[in-house]
Amino acid sequence: MQPIPVFRSAHLFPYLALLHEIGANVERGLRQAKLPTTLVDQTEAKLSLLHTLNFLTEMSRKEGIDDLALRAREHMKMSELSPAFLSSVFSAPTLNAAIEAYCRVAAIENTSLDVWMVPGSSEVRVCNLHRGHFDPQGSRHLDFNTNMSLVAIVRAFAGPTWRPKEMAFRSAVPLGRHALEQFPNTRFLIDQKTAWINVPRTMLSLQPREISQAPSQELQADSIAPPRDLLGTLKLLLNPYLREGYPDIKFAADIAGTSVRTLQRRLAEADKSYSNLVQHVRFEAAAQMLKDSDIKIIDITYELGYEDPSNFARAFRRIAGVSPREYRENSCVM
Repeated sequence: MQPIPVFRSAHLFPYLALLHEIGANVERGLRQAKLPTTLVDQTEAKLSLLHTLNFLTEMSRKEGIDDLALRAREHMKMSELSPAFLSSVFSAPTLNAAIEAYCRVAAIENTSLDVWMVPGSSEVRVCNLHRGHFDPQGSRHLDFNTNMSLVAIVRAFAGPTWRPKEMAFRSAVPLGRHALEQFPNTRFLIDQKTAWINVPRTMLSLQPREISQAPSQELQADSIAPPRDLLGTLKLLLNPYLREGYPDIKFAADIAGTSVRTLQRRLAEADKSYSNLVQHVRFEAAAQMLKDSDIKIIDITYELGYEDPSNFARAFRRIAGVSPREYRENSCVM
């Protein structure tokens, strides 16, 4: 079973901030795109890539914003990138090593994304390609997201004003005035086979400028890489919707890009039911909060979409064999 393309919610935050700033009706847009409206502080939540692109395209059209992706990504911070990437960047001794690390962990940011380097005589082209079929506007959002992430990485080594000489896009949509103003000396190419930025080879040996921000412990990308099957990615996508109530199977099929009957058949092939899948999603979220936080159990109950604490306790005990309170106490002892 093919995985659902997923997207880290942290990458949506700059867009939401920009849209709130101009007074757009963000919550209505999220609901219409069938995205969760309660994403505050959920930087690691996974969203459907196609639903996210539909939301961005529609909001860009409604608000009349050219180059929405660039306007939002200008506010991107290094902290929005995954912990695995941040660790790799700041533990890398050179820009070359940091770019190579990003090529390895790119799928943590977006499961449909491939990034690679093509060396040249005087420059290195850092290419990116999103696997799948996207409309021209959706492709433009994806290209800008990744190109600007790469620009942010280079700037961590070369300084905040660095700009590439060339930036390419797969989408054939013409760039707006804002992009030309922000990158006046950059040559833009559209309708290319891949997206890319170029980096002078002489810069590859640069050392990071902000070593003091390096995480204290390097993370292994393989240990937190996203799942590569439909059920694994569906569990990730359902998680941020839990606080809005029980996500029914019709809704789950929609974010999976399939029909209810097909989803039921695929669940049956894996010897699972939909209700069982949701129970596991709720349990895994509850177990994480019980181990890693001081959130009251009553608050965890409502956070996971349960209306009755006793229902939560029974569902948790059915899987864990102990009550939520006992699980927390046992976790503290271990």
